[in-house]
Amino acid sequence: MAALERIKGAGVTVIASTGRPFPGALPWAQKLGLDGPIICYQGAEVRTTANERLLDHGIPHDLAMEVIRYARERDLHVQAYRDDQLIVERDRPEADDGVQLAWDEVGQGRPVVLLHGLFSDARMNWIKFGHADRIAAEGIRVIMPDLRAHGQSGKPHGA
Repeated sequence: MAALERIKGAGVTVIASTGRPFPGALPWAQKLGLDGPIICYQGAEVRTTANERLLDHGIPHDLAMEVIRYARERDLHVQAYRDDQLIVERDRPEADDGVQLAWDEVGQGRPVVLLHGLFSDARMNWIKFGHADRIAAEGIRVIMPDLRAHGQSGKPHGA
């Protein structure tokens, strides 16, 4: 938190940006004292902390239904959000396929988990350019998982 406060104190505007839905991102942005817009849903929406939509690039209904039909015809998993609610057509037991996740850790103290973006991994996002070490130097334990099929983590069957 001290590093974040120093950045904000230097006049840098800090914006929360995540692939998560707005209801999951809002508590973290508030806890971090961020009052600017929140970029959520992999960039498809931007909202204020008061839940006002500033940008909405959701998929049009007709296109969403076409994708769902395509997935159903191929017995693919269907998962979507509508009005901030997760919609899953059915539970898929094959989702628990025993894939092992890898992670890196540096530092000691209160833990923070850093998640990488799509087409990346923990080493590229957090280690290579020294971000993790700078955070750890503030007395923080930095945990950086490689998500499924990324970096050193296992890949599901067929991937």
